[in-house]
Amino acid sequence: MFLEAAELSGFKPILDGKSVATVMAPDNDAFAAYLEEHGYVSVKDIPTDDLKKLIGYHLIYYSYSKSDLENFRPEDSATSKDDDDDDELGVLQPGMYYKFRTHSTSPITKEVDPSTNNTVTVYHLERFLPVFSHHIFASKGIDAKKNYEFFYPNSTWTGDNGFNVSNASVKEYQIITNNGYIYNVDRVLEPLETIYDVLKKNQIIPISSTFIASTVLMPMIRTCLPIMEKQ
Repeated sequence: MFLEAAELSGFKPILDGKSVATVMAPDNDAFAAYLEEHGYVSVKDIPTDDLKKLIGYHLIYYSYSKSDLENFRPEDSATSKDDDDDDELGVLQPGMYYKFRTHSTSPITKEVDPSTNNTVTVYHLERFLPVFSHHIFASKGIDAKKNYEFFYPNSTWTGDNGFNVSNASVKEYQIITNNGYIYNVDRVLEPLETIYDVLKKNQIIPISSTFIASTVLMPMIRTCLPIMEKQ
């Protein structure tokens, strides 16, 4: 099912060797459970934009081995002068660099800046997938199972000898291919949304609120998404 979904969402060239990637591939049972939960009969029923966002979240840029994902650290910060001397990303200690860029993004949208009434085109950034290695908990001196399952109450920590991927357990590690690695996971990984999108979707804030738009949304867009065009 995952392969069919990847083909329908346009990601077959990546899987077919056109680029290097790390793939978190849910098995058929996991995909069947996802379809049932969301009321779909088959992957063909998932809207195209939603399917691209979903499948892209399972495709990590570049090739990462199991040891890379357990303890990836950028070259310049692989060592630390002081164990407590973390930089702002917390990448100096083992396991703390845990978010990996994926091919998942949202469609381009039009937003209105309430302070100027200009319409701007917003190009959304690609999402990052969290990979929780046993090292991250050891580095912080906290219990892995207790803390992971606190944030993911419907999941089980199984990463004592590896890692969990977001809310999923890894059933098989590091299947080697000629253009990357495959990891078999037991759940479909659902893309995370921004705080604003979740609030808006659940109508926790008024959708038409100019206060939220002018004081929260647009400053974030100006700061984080500089690629905008006035219409």
